[in-house]
Amino acid sequence: MDKQYYYKVNGGWNEKYLKECVKHSMTLNAKILYIFMILIFVFYTILTIKTKMYKNTAYPLMMVIGLIILKPLAERNLVKANLKRMKELGQEESFYDIIFYDNYIEIDQKFKVENIKLYYSDINRIMETSNVLTLFTNAGISYSIFKSSFERDEKYDFFDFMLEKQPKLKLKKYLKKGDI
Repeated sequence: MDKQYYYKVNGGWNEKYLKECVKHSMTLNAKILYIFMILIFVFYTILTIKTKMYKNTAYPLMMVIGLIILKPLAERNLVKANLKRMKELGQEESFYDIIFYDNYIEIDQKFKVENIKLYYSDINRIMETSNVLTLFTNAGISYSIFKSSFERDEKYDFFDFMLEKQPKLKLKKYLKKGDI
């Protein structure tokens, strides 16, 4: 006899979904720190120019440029590292089913013998992008759900369900104009 579940959805990772999610995966605290550091170096650069200490202008200016370049490079490297790990496992892509039961979530990975079991308290945020919903665990592990797994408005019921199961859950949306 099958266990009764609330939702059974498909998810997985490939290069397209990794790029889409990595772009928005920086936490709020990390974003604040990143912007704060850029602003400090911009202020210091302006200060050195205003006080005509031109010799000291190069260092903070290089830091501003470096910080601006660093984020996209780090995102690209994260995608490459994840793709490399998947290839080491003999996969170009990783797909799985995610089943939401009353007290826990089960991830049925097609290539593994044993399923992963998560409790709702293990999930701390859901990020929504154009094509996927990504569940993030307290341990920093993420699982993507294809939005195509849901009927048109079913994802809103899913959000309500997840908030009922995990009231401290944070929902983040990064949608383009015209996305549902």
